[in-house]
Amino acid sequence: MGLDASQQRPNNSAASNGFKTTYDDLKVRLTTDTPKNATTPPKLQPAGTLPDKTDKSTDKQLDNQSGKPGSDATPKLPATWEERMQQLRADIAKAKADNAKKAAEKPKTAGPKGAETTDQQRVNEKNGVKPDEKAPDGSPRPGAPKDDKKKHSMAGLDEETLEIIRKAGAEAKTYSAGNPNSAFENHLKIGEDALAKGRYFDAEERFSRALALRPGDATVQAARLNAQIGAGLYVSAASNLRLLYEAHPEVIGMRYTGSTMPGQDRLKATISEMRENIAKAKRAGTPPPDEAAMVLAYLGYQTADAAATREGIAALRETKNGASDPLVPLLDGVWISKDAK
Repeated sequence: MGLDASQQRPNNSAASNGFKTTYDDLKVRLTTDTPKNATTPPKLQPAGTLPDKTDKSTDKQLDNQSGKPGSDATPKLPATWEERMQQLRADIAKAKADNAKKAAEKPKTAGPKGAETTDQQRVNEKNGVKPDEKAPDGSPRPGAPKDDKKKHSMAGLDEETLEIIRKAGAEAKTYSAGNPNSAFENHLKIGEDALAKGRYFDAEERFSRALALRPGDATVQAARLNAQIGAGLYVSAASNLRLLYEAHPEVIGMRYTGSTMPGQDRLKATISEMRENIAKAKRAGTPPPDEAAMVLAYLGYQTADAAATREGIAALRETKNGASDPLVPLLDGVWISKDAK
């Protein structure tokens, strides 16, 4: 049980004996729905950044595809969904590495006593909000600059890729179909049954056993973090949710219902608890807890609560590392920008 900090390469199930997981179905949808004339997408950039105006590769690519003479770009073949997800994984990993390098190189200087800058103040400064433009409850005062959410969240993301992820997402009422014929499949089935009955710790243990037999399996990763949410293991759930989405961005659009999630009463109570944890941090003048923001956004999307999803995404931007978190614009693009309209 608990945190799984390892990020091994996926070894996902193949429907060989008639036993299929939700990820098997997802791959079929992705293969079927990916546009045949898709083009290689641009590089993902961290939240709050603008596309590099000096990079002419995208313009050259468009010129080449349109047949415009004088372009020296190499012809681009249509990108498969696997290639798109591989690029997303690589871009997220690079952004995380760059952020870690900048944090390590940042000089730690102490100013005069009483003049320290808090993390929240740094976030406000980055977003163009002065201290006197924040109300006591943390909301912008009248006349304060409005946050351009589309610019902040969507910069550098390819709309075609986002649409592929949205269309591939579906409602999963069960984690698997067919008769189990292996230890892995038995653990998955028994874990799902325990989750449906509210035995969240038992379910988490079963899913952990299944994941040990098939490291990186996207279906079991989702099942385990959902059980962890039911068990109140929010830090573990948020961490494993990040690992899942960084390794498998293609599953971001999935919605889990029925026996695949904790009961409705438990979900409503968790959403309220995450909101209170975020509000408590704002009252104290500290950044929202990452796990509260992540779980709130996730459960908002899972339960079709658009307000909770938006609150969670907004809180994610205000966490300690939210301004440069490469996962935030991706979640915003899939969960909010189109779905909420």
